[in-house]
Amino acid sequence: SENINEYPSANPSAETDDGNGQIFVYEIVVVVLDDSASESDDKCRIYLDNAKPLPLITNVDPVAEKQKDENGNIVEKKINGTVTISGKVTEKNLKSLVLTVEDSAGKTEIHSYPEASCEEGIDTTLFSDGEVVFTLTATDEAGNESFDSENYKIDQTTDNPVIKFSNGKSTDDGVDY
Repeated sequence: SENINEYPSANPSAETDDGNGQIFVYEIVVVVLDDSASESDDKCRIYLDNAKPLPLITNVDPVAEKQKDENGNIVEKKINGTVTISGKVTEKNLKSLVLTVEDSAGKTEIHSYPEASCEEGIDTTLFSDGEVVFTLTATDEAGNESFDSENYKIDQTTDNPVIKFSNGKSTDDGVDY
C-alpha cells in the first residue's frame, strides 16, 4: 500500500502574452512514499491560457480597383481573377489557422494551415460577382479563438479593355489612319 505524505504543490508563475491576457504556468510535483520508505516523484507543467491568438490578414493582391469616399477613405476594394491572400497569427500555442472565403451567394472555400502564417491563391472566377469576405481564424491549444476579416467586391469586369473611338487623325511612321 502507498502512503501519500505530501500533497501536490502548485507554484504558479504568470507570463504576459502581448498584453491581451496571461498564460499561467503551474508546475505540479507529486511525491509518493511507500511502506518501505521508497520515494518516487513526478513533475507536470500545466498551462492555463486566457490569451486569444492575434490573427491578421496582411495582404490581398492584386486589388483591381479601389473606390474612395469624398474624404479619400477606401470604401470598396474590387478584385478579380486570381488573388493572393497572406496572413499570420501571433500565438505561442497555435492549434489551427483557417482561411475562409465566402461570397454573397453562400459559396464557401476553406483552407487550413499547420503553421502561424499562410499564403493562398484564390481564383475569384469560381465565386459570384459581388461581396466576398476573407476570414482568418486562429485557435490556440486552450480553445481560445479569434479572427480577422476583410470585405472585398468581386467584379470580373474591372480589368476589361476599354476601346475609345476618335475622329482625330493619327500617324504612325508617316501613314495616316
